[in-house]
Amino acid sequence: MGWYLVKLLLNWPVIIASLLIGAAGIIRRRAYALILAALLVFGFAWYLTASPHPVFKPAGYLLPVLLLCAAFSVHQRKVWLAWLFLLPQAVITIYFLVIIAAENI
Repeated sequence: MGWYLVKLLLNWPVIIASLLIGAAGIIRRRAYALILAALLVFGFAWYLTASPHPVFKPAGYLLPVLLLCAAFSVHQRKVWLAWLFLLPQAVITIYFLVIIAAENI
């Protein structure tokens, strides 16, 4: 049961869905969508905290916090700032997608 829950929280569809829900929340100016994205990215962030790489460990702790900051920015009608808070998750997700795609070629 425990491994099934870990797979469910760390699966790629959840990671990409959190990114898309976050972007949709910014576009539609819905802070609750960014809060949902922060909850969804929590599993991926937890995975990043176990990384020995010095960049990914702090990023794992910060990803949910950054999405909550983006929700607050949307609530304050500062959309450009919300996009900046979403950017680290997008960069890290694309980085891992490129690495996995390069290994499978």
